[in-house]
Amino acid sequence: MAGPAVEVMRVSAPIRSISTETLTVVEIVHKLKRNHFLIPTFQRDFVWQPADVLSLWDSMYRAFPIGSILCWNTTEQLETHRRIGGFTLEPDPLDLLDEMEYRYILDGQQRLTSLFISYIAGREIVEDESFDFGLHFDPTASDAPGIDRKEGAFIFANDVERRRSELRRKRVAPELIIRVGDERALDADRMAAYAAMPGYTPEARTRLNRLYRLLQLYRVPFIFTQGVDLSDVCDIYERINQKGRKLSTTDIVVARTFRSGADGFSLRAMFDGIHAGLSARAIHWRQIDQQLLLQMIGMCLRVEHDRSAHGARNPYGFDKGALLNLTPEIIEPHQERIQRAIISVIEFLVAQGIFSAKRLPATYLALPLCAYLYIEPKPDHRAMRQWLWRAAFDYESIDSDADVYAATREFFEPLRAGRQPIYKPLTLSLRSFIRRYTHDRSYRLAMLAFLSSLGPRDLADGHVVTDSPAMTAAGSDATQHHIFPLAFLTKQHASTKAFHKDSVMNLCWMSQQTNFDIKDTSPAEYFGWYRDRPVERPQEKAEGQPTFEQILASQLIPLDVATRTTFEKGDYRAFLLARARLFADALRAALPDVPLTITDK
Repeated sequence: MAGPAVEVMRVSAPIRSISTETLTVVEIVHKLKRNHFLIPTFQRDFVWQPADVLSLWDSMYRAFPIGSILCWNTTEQLETHRRIGGFTLEPDPLDLLDEMEYRYILDGQQRLTSLFISYIAGREIVEDESFDFGLHFDPTASDAPGIDRKEGAFIFANDVERRRSELRRKRVAPELIIRVGDERALDADRMAAYAAMPGYTPEARTRLNRLYRLLQLYRVPFIFTQGVDLSDVCDIYERINQKGRKLSTTDIVVARTFRSGADGFSLRAMFDGIHAGLSARAIHWRQIDQQLLLQMIGMCLRVEHDRSAHGARNPYGFDKGALLNLTPEIIEPHQERIQRAIISVIEFLVAQGIFSAKRLPATYLALPLCAYLYIEPKPDHRAMRQWLWRAAFDYESIDSDADVYAATREFFEPLRAGRQPIYKPLTLSLRSFIRRYTHDRSYRLAMLAFLSSLGPRDLADGHVVTDSPAMTAAGSDATQHHIFPLAFLTKQHASTKAFHKDSVMNLCWMSQQTNFDIKDTSPAEYFGWYRDRPVERPQEKAEGQPTFEQILASQLIPLDVATRTTFEKGDYRAFLLARARLFADALRAALPDVPLTITDK
């Protein structure tokens, strides 16, 4: 009698499943070499030290478990590492057929890379030097637990000659040391040859047999998950990652937008193109976080969509959900224009004294500017500057996606349309300029960047510090000089909580040499050096040498401070207030169209 009919449910999505497999060390190495397992670029680089690699081999030698390897089986192609341990993989991952199933390593990369490079004899950078991880085995050495690794049976290529010399002195055949990756080293003929060599003992034979079992019989468990998409894989990766490192949105987008072949696409290559297009003055913007570059790409595509798809929902932007909508097909038609816009906004920020991404008062400041430069061939730099500084000193107005989109819509779109943009009112206080801030606070960064934008001149020779190689190279704290040196203020007991010695109003931009010359000297003394010394800078003579007063004005240093011969305890407080007023005046001059109020509170 026929049984009841069984209804089969058909679904278009792949069925999620988990399968397992065990592989020997030799099988693992050959599969890695032939790209049967791939390492996606969102995996961190190889970071294990030689001692970690030896510990792994010792565990397998003693038949200890080393844990399972987690892989993801999928037809989706991601960007992968091309080289492992200095060894170029073959075939090139870019040449793999699109139709094949890829196996990406999600957990176990450090272990697999360790096995691979020690078996193949690959090189990695260890403590800034190239280290040969090629592993050798000395069957005459002790394999007792806890033995010093320099005396143990497993040794790296760097130590082989030393060990062979020691064996010669002991009248033991150095040929007994074998390379672990030499697959003929343990065949019957070679084993018979070893038996005739000086120093070969029953213990040595036992150790060689254990090594053979390790290579041919020790099996590493692999777990394969399939039928899951990339977002689920990222969640899996974050949950099992031993270091707790979460995948960034950039990691995910870079991986999923990668496309190989003649019409290939790589976001990393696009990032490299942006870096290559920057001027020498913007050299340290090459260290920009890739997340910010990706967000600027998203903003360019957002305004492009608004321009070409009127009224339709805009799926692009810079939040995680919008960035995950990016595809090569969306980016490529506009890639050249996007790169130009990003390079232009970086060069604009450099011109404002923001010499690296770390100097940006608020990360999102770059996004509306980039969107504007993408769409506007003849930008209004005067309006851009005013918007930048107004937003930099009101950083809470530009700290969300809604703020960025509003700035683009309400300020830069009218500007592009030829209408006068509306600047929001800004209220600041003199005390906010004087207050001490931590080094990464947005307000502090805004003040330092604004001081840099004024073209501050060096006390010693009058050159513009922000045009110097020292400033361009780092824009670092090394060129920030305390006008009232810290040791001097401590000795005078002049610093208080309200008028702190590390106030930004006590900082100016100075060349490293001038800063070094001044050190902890009293301002009354060192100002006298430069006040009375003739400035000699021949290349500027045609334009007229800056006077001492002009140098002070470029640094917003009150003239009466630089002409005193003595300083009392209360003079530091008066100096901070006087310089804060000069700073306020300079800010008003820079923001003529902004309704700006600066109170004494």
